[in-house]
This record gives sequence, structure tokens and C-alpha cells, in this order.
Amino acid sequence: MLKGVELRDYQKQILKELGNVPSIGLFMKTGSGKTITSLERFTKNPTSNLLVICPQKIVTQWFDEIEKHTDLMVCKYNMSWSSTKKNQQINDFFIKQDKDIHNSCVVINFDIVTKMDWFDLVDKNWTIIIDESHKIKNMGTTRSPVKITQKVLELGELTPYKIILTATPTEKEYGGYIDLYSQLTFLGYLDMSYTLFQNRYCRMEKMQYPGMPFPINKITGYRMNLIDDEIKPIIKLCCRYYAPKYGDYEPQLLKITIPRAKNYAKMLEDRTYQDITFDNVSAFRIGKKTLISGCVTGTDEYGNKYKYGDNTNKADWLEEFLSNTDDIVSVLYNYNVEKDIIIRVCEKLGKKYIVINGDIKDKPAELKKEFDVLIGQYEAFGESLDGLQYKCHLMVFYSMPDSSRAYRQSLGRIDRIGQTEMPIYYHLVMERTIDEKIYEMVQNKVEFSEKDLNELSI
Repeated sequence: MLKGVELRDYQKQILKELGNVPSIGLFMKTGSGKTITSLERFTKNPTSNLLVICPQKIVTQWFDEIEKHTDLMVCKYNMSWSSTKKNQQINDFFIKQDKDIHNSCVVINFDIVTKMDWFDLVDKNWTIIIDESHKIKNMGTTRSPVKITQKVLELGELTPYKIILTATPTEKEYGGYIDLYSQLTFLGYLDMSYTLFQNRYCRMEKMQYPGMPFPINKITGYRMNLIDDEIKPIIKLCCRYYAPKYGDYEPQLLKITIPRAKNYAKMLEDRTYQDITFDNVSAFRIGKKTLISGCVTGTDEYGNKYKYGDNTNKADWLEEFLSNTDDIVSVLYNYNVEKDIIIRVCEKLGKKYIVINGDIKDKPAELKKEFDVLIGQYEAFGESLDGLQYKCHLMVFYSMPDSSRAYRQSLGRIDRIGQTEMPIYYHLVMERTIDEKIYEMVQNKVEFSEKDLNELSI
């Protein structure tokens, strides 16, 4: 049983229904508590060790949750280390246990899974969790297999106790059942080659694409009679879908800790950033907040405007988050340089977006457009914007607000009459910065304004 947390009723029900199978798939929507549910399931398995494979940007979140809710010894390392150094750290972690590996946990990211040399230690005394398991859907070809997927499937053969987590198990057209091949194979419930799966369940057609010297096979549908008879019963046996409904629990206010930008402390000390001079408290506040967001803005002593890209810490988290959900997301910002960063992330991912700021005169008309991401400036977003609750239940505070009033108004855009899903709010808080001070005031319901923030001692 986990420490310091009580599972919600639907989480308990899911684990109860899947209690008689060794490996499970939790296809639960964003914010429904996949991490906690999977850790609770681990505590019920006849295993003492845990291996978690997840995206790079959420490794530290796994560290935090495991240390908070379990008694496992977690092998921690610096995220900026090379794969070789991380590998050595993990090897040293096991050497200290003198081969008596017990009550141990290792968390690694997908990108280095093929570079680890200690996997021969994994056996049936381990549970393996794959977070964002849709990332192993790509098999490649016989001649050019995807090495990460191949390695994860090999790991899956070492223990019967496995858990996969994703809000988007299938993403392709016609139901995307081909995406389930590697995930169900990892769990141990499919025993056939990728080619055989395609030939048996997929309808294929040769298509000629521009620039390709020869036609390639494309899935144009599925043999649904076989899918219904053979694949869906497997899913029913070992997997559960769940989307939180409004009223399941209170709206969730989540803190996402972002590593501090390297130049933050130096800027505090010097009160400058390259050509920018922060000669008043308001300019200094904006400089600190824009640096935290990734792009410092300000003027020199002559009033010339400058902006400098400094870090991608928050942008990287946002990119990972948006790539792992098919829900509509609202992302809030203060300053235009932040808006530009968010737009670049959306364009990189091919996400359709709209912007709600002071330039938009007809907000209801904007909401009628088709979009994946709403990019909202606090002041414009917080007032006269009704109808978003019918489209969106996820909100990301890319930068913390400049006033408590703007914060409260923003919360109410998706938590109001007409909402059917659970509102979930993600606060991107860069550790040991002005972000943390603002977040503490938000948590403690302290009233604040720009003037109060100017006077903060960081």
C-alpha cells in the first residue's frame, strides 16, 4: 500500500478488475492518476524491484512520486549527465547492494534504454512500468527496426509483471489498432510477428507518395470481425480506459517543478543580462519572469529593446505534455516573448492553435474555430470568455500570473456550469525563483499584484 495517499474509487475499481492478470494497461486520460495507480499496483505484485521507462522530461517527477509514496531505494542522477555517466551511476547503485538487489528502483528515459548494460539484472522479481507507452508503437521494418521498441520488447520477456500507461494508446486512422501491437506484445498477451499482425488484422493498399521511388503499403482499414473476436477480448482482459468526469473529485491544482535556469542566480546578482540593464523594480521583475520562461526581454540604459533566448526548460516540458494528449489544452502566458515560445512548440508538433489576447475583439468567434491549443494572455483570457468549458478541461500556467485576480479569473474559465470533465491545472514552477514565491502565495490564497511582486525578495 502506498504512503500518504488514498486511491480514488475508480482507481480502486480498475485495480480490482485487473487483479487476476500479471500485466496491465492503464489507458487513463491526463490527470486521472495513472502514476499513483501504477505504483499501487506495483505494491500488490510479488516483486520487490521497480524499473520505470518514461520520457526524459518526467523522470524527476517519477523520482518525487516514488520517494514520497514508497519505501523503495531510488537510484537518482543528474538529468544533464551523459548516458555513459548515468549507466555508471546505476551500476554503482547495484554494486553497493552486493548483488542482493531488493527494494530498489531505477527510472530511465526512452532515449537511453538501448545504452544501458545492466538489464541482465532484471528478472521476475521486477515490475516494469512503461509511461507514455504509445512511444513504443513504432516497430520500423525488418531491415530497420526501431531499436528502442525492440529493446523494450526484449525487456518485457524478462518478467511477467508489467504495466503500461498512456492517455492515447492509439492515434492512427480507422481506430489505430496497429498501435496496440507493440504494447500488447510487451505485456505478453500477443505472440505473433508484426507482419503476421498486419496481414491478419489490417486492410492494406499500395500507395504512391511524391518523392518515393516505389509504392508503399498503407493501412486503409481493419478486419473488424477479427478485431472484435480476437483483439478486443485481450484489451478487455488486461487494460482499462478511463476519463475523469466532473464530480469524481475536486479540480486538481498540480505543481510541475522545472529545473532552475543556469543564468538566473547571476542575473539576480548583476541586475543585468548581456545588453539589458534592469534599472527599476518593474523591469527587473519582468526580466526574471521572462528568463524563467526561456527568453529574457528588457532594454539597455539608452532604452533600446533586446531579447535573448536563454533556456528551453519550460518549453521542453510543454512539448512533451502536448505530444502526449489529444485533449484540447489552454496555455496561459504574461508576455509576448512567452507567447512566441508557445506558438513555436505548437507549430513544431503540428498542433492547431488560437490566441486570445488584447488584439482579439470577438472572443466567442475565436472559440468556434477548430483548435488543439488555446494560447491565452492572462488579462484577455480571464474576462468575457464563456464557452471554453465545453471544449477544454486542461490548463497549463506556462508562467505564473502577475496578480491573484488574474489567477482566479483564469481558473473559472474551465471550472463552471457546462463542464463535464474534471478541470486540471498544471503550474510550471521553476525551482528557487520568483515562480516559487508566486506559487506559494497562490497556494495560501494570498492577495497580490504587480506592485507586491516588485517588492518580493527572491
